[in-house]
Amino acid sequence: MKDYRTKLTHLLRCAVVTIVMCFCLSASAQVTLKGIAVRMNSGFTPVSGVAVYAAESTPTYTDGAGNFCLRLPNAEPGDLLYNLRIEKKDMEIVNLREVEQWVASGDILYKIVLCPKGFIAENRRKYYAVGKSNYEREYEKQAAALRRELESSNADEAACRAALETLNAEFDKKMKLLAAACAWSMSTPASAIPTGT
Repeated sequence: MKDYRTKLTHLLRCAVVTIVMCFCLSASAQVTLKGIAVRMNSGFTPVSGVAVYAAESTPTYTDGAGNFCLRLPNAEPGDLLYNLRIEKKDMEIVNLREVEQWVASGDILYKIVLCPKGFIAENRRKYYAVGKSNYEREYEKQAAALRRELESSNADEAACRAALETLNAEFDKKMKLLAAACAWSMSTPASAIPTGT
C-alpha cells in the first residue's frame, strides 16, 4: 500500500510540475515588434505619433525618431500579424502589402512608409495622364505619316489604309490596357507605388 502511495504521490508531483512548466512557457510566449515609421521620398524622415496596435496588445505610438516597440503577449515567433493596425491622421501607408505580410519576430526592424492621404491616388492619376498623352502623341505622329504617304501619288492605297487600321487597333488596345491598369491600381493598396526610400 505504501508503495502505491509513493507512486501516486510521485505521479501527482510530475503532473503538477508539467502543468506549471507548460503554464510558464505559454505565459512567456510573447513577441516584441520593433520598427520605424518614415515619410515617403524623404530620405527616411521619421514620422512621430503613428499608432501601432493589434488585438490583445497595448497600443503604442512612434516617438520623435519614428521608433515604435509593440509587445504582443499572445504571439509566437513566425505568427502572421493579420490583425496589426497602423494609423496616422491625414496619412496613408505606402508599403501596405509588405506590412500585411509581416510575421512576428523580435529580430526584424520593421519599416512603415507613410505619405499624405491622397498623394498616391493623385500620382496614379498623373501616371495615367502621362501614359495617355504619350500614346496619343505617338499615335498622331504615326497616323500623320501614314496620311501623308496615302496622299502621295505613288502610295499603295490598300496597304496604307490597312496600316492605318492596324495603328488604330493598336492605339485602342494600348488605351484600354492603360485604363485597366489605372483602374486596377486605384482598387489595390497603395504599396503598388515605389517609395523611393
